Amino acid sequence: MSSGSTKRLQDAINSGETLPYGLGCAFLSGRREKAQSVRLVHAALDAGITYFDTARLYAEGQSEAVLGEALKERRDSVFLASKAGIWPTEISFSDRVQGKALHVLRGKAPFLRGALPEPKVHRPVFGKFAPEDIRVSVETSLRALKTDHLDLLLLHECETQQIRDEAVLDTLRNLKREGKIGDYGSATQPDTTLEIDRIAPPDLSVLQFKNSLQGVTLDSLGATARMKIVHSLLGETFSRFHSFVAARGGGDPLVQESGFDPQDRRSWGAAMIGFAARRTHGGLALFSTTRPETIAATVELSSNLSEEAENAIAHLISQFVQAQA
Repeated sequence: MSSGSTKRLQDAINSGETLPYGLGCAFLSGRREKAQSVRLVHAALDAGITYFDTARLYAEGQSEAVLGEALKERRDSVFLASKAGIWPTEISFSDRVQGKALHVLRGKAPFLRGALPEPKVHRPVFGKFAPEDIRVSVETSLRALKTDHLDLLLLHECETQQIRDEAVLDTLRNLKREGKIGDYGSATQPDTTLEIDRIAPPDLSVLQFKNSLQGVTLDSLGATARMKIVHSLLGETFSRFHSFVAARGGGDPLVQESGFDPQDRRSWGAAMIGFAARRTHGGLALFSTTRPETIAATVELSSNLSEEAENAIAHLISQFVQAQA
């Protein structure tokens, strides 16, 4: 898609032309798993997914390169979102070799563990929001993704101070004028997202955040005009929710109304993705997987969620939240 296309994306989602799902690409890797990662992207494309979410941070900087390779023949038909603000730690070749050697030695000769040095800990660098850092991040992303523009740039784990910083906003607007990004938004913690929605200028067009069954949810944002993108739908809270549903059993009226086997975790996961996507009202629900073969079934189940199932899930979530209080 061309630059400045967030509004067109929302229109396409609302009209049913585009699926309200995106593939989270944190697990794409360029090492031994590269071929599998490329298959994952192609499976998403085959299932009708056109939105791909990545970041400079992901897979120590490899996710963007793998995604760019996988999409090199399809760039014009997809929506690419990446992030700035967190840099992966550069790991030298010698450090990689040493780390691998230490790992092998610890496994093959456990009696040597006490004599071996601890492997170096490589941590990402947070808070890289200075104007020059944002530009470097975008240029690096463009090279890795093999494209001349990002459809969307998100500020990764930003705080309200970045949204109030005119130098940051000017940098984002200049990148947009130059055609290097289409739109910009935030990708940060739910509580911070609520505050950003309150203070941000209108041209911050996207809010991406973790949607939990407890605490801050999509409903907390109300009727914001900004596009909402949710992620981490199938984490720890979902596991507790599924246990709650499974314990109620197939005889429970709400479980029956949902139409899903209470023990079938995968189906309930797909249902939660579909449920969240509908609650965004023109936004997106992101999901991730390492198994290409599961994507088509996930999309099909999510897309075919009936109104009865949606209502049943809403009531089950309400009862789950009350039970957790």
